[in-house]
Amino acid sequence: MIRAKNKVRSYLLAISFLCIYSTVCTAQGSPTTRSYTFDVSAYIKKTTLKISEGDEVHISASGSIVLRGVTGTTGPDGIDGFTNCRMDAVFPYGALLYKIGDDDWNIVDANDTIIAERLGYLKLMVNDNDPTGNNGKFIVKVTVKSARAGNISQKTTAKAAIVEPEKGIDPGKGPEEISPGLPAGELTLSDLQKASGYNLTDAKSFLTSKKFRPDNGSNDHMHKYIFNNDDISASVIKDVKDNQTTFATSSYNNYKSIKAALVANGYTRHTMVKKVQVVSEYVNDSYTLFILLVKLNNKYQYTFAIKKL
Repeated sequence: MIRAKNKVRSYLLAISFLCIYSTVCTAQGSPTTRSYTFDVSAYIKKTTLKISEGDEVHISASGSIVLRGVTGTTGPDGIDGFTNCRMDAVFPYGALLYKIGDDDWNIVDANDTIIAERLGYLKLMVNDNDPTGNNGKFIVKVTVKSARAGNISQKTTAKAAIVEPEKGIDPGKGPEEISPGLPAGELTLSDLQKASGYNLTDAKSFLTSKKFRPDNGSNDHMHKYIFNNDDISASVIKDVKDNQTTFATSSYNNYKSIKAALVANGYTRHTMVKKVQVVSEYVNDSYTLFILLVKLNNKYQYTFAIKKL
């Protein structure tokens, strides 16, 4: 726990250097907001809630479940261990999972806002492959803000260029092979891993080749780079003193492509201490990666901080 707190402290210090301005699509009309409550206790629950492409969805949950009477009691975050008892081995045992339509399962995170990539019904599930002996339930609250008129076509175009190729992820291939031809200003998970292992000189050559330019605020152990155009605002901080590379972007598609590559690269999600629940931690044998999603002036910023172990 102390190690996790130290990592998050250095991570948040790095984020304090960032100054990002995201771009958003302007559209006509005002969104509508709907709220729903569901009880979830066992196998997949296909709700009657139909989500439209582009909708903003927020899911939170409370309650607890006694898992099979002997393996423990869990809240929506799940518990470690019991890999053979999970429906999805990627996420903690007993965790509350969700999916929209035919998307992949993901863990419910009250600090996350989901932007639906396609039309589909919301499904919820307790991550337990034999919940018949469980007791208790999760009370799930879902808020849906409808997509603004005029946004759908722009989101669809971006999705077709960046997100759709992720369906064909081969677990044996690296992110460079499944995410070719990214727009300038976007980075792959492989790019972040490479930058994490570089010294300042090599990092400069690498990042400038990706169209990032040096920015003010650098010193002898920390260099900052920025990228801005009409579509993307992004920045990278390479800090050799803290052994950390921090990438922040306004691109939702870039955020989704990096998250999609985590499983293929052997990353697993760790549960953070409650005080820093806003931060998601992922680790594999070689790297630790933190993800922070924040909303500033109604614009989302997606930040990744990676360290080579």
